[in-house]
Amino acid sequence: LYSFADGGTADNLAITPLLRRRVLKLVVCVAASANVSAAESPADWAGFQWDISSLFGAAPPTHRSYNKNNTVVGIPIDLFNRKLQVFPTEAYDELFYATGTTATGGPSHHLANYTVLTNPFQAVFGGWQVEVLWVVNQQQTDWEQALPQETAAALARDRGDQGLVGGIVQGVRQAINQGTE
Repeated sequence: LYSFADGGTADNLAITPLLRRRVLKLVVCVAASANVSAAESPADWAGFQWDISSLFGAAPPTHRSYNKNNTVVGIPIDLFNRKLQVFPTEAYDELFYATGTTATGGPSHHLANYTVLTNPFQAVFGGWQVEVLWVVNQQQTDWEQALPQETAAALARDRGDQGLVGGIVQGVRQAINQGTE
């Protein structure tokens, strides 16, 4: 029997509903908004991937990806971290480095065991171990460099600010910023 969950806007990765049910093994699929390899530091990636870092209480207090009020979905970062943290903060850097050094061309992933922390906001009771397989869907530059030149150029064009993907990303960012200002 498999357990599935949808965390809504409170937990985009749907981890907390599974922890409430004390599911012992999780596979977490992340659609990365920023490549680990492009981040300057764990804190830099934490700002882009606040849906992951906040689960560790590690979303930084300020970041260039936040809106002008340094909030995420209208919530101040310190409160956002407290409302979502279910894993030890010190484990976040390990996740960052592990997903950034995954085998060339393969999916970024990391298997880890965490002690679940109690979080009354999420009705999660801690003190037990969970095994999490993180699978991070992000750009694989080594793989892309092996593509035919025409295909690689099409990908680059679509990722640009004027391309299909760039237009979608810009529209989503504008909608988020309008909703949190």
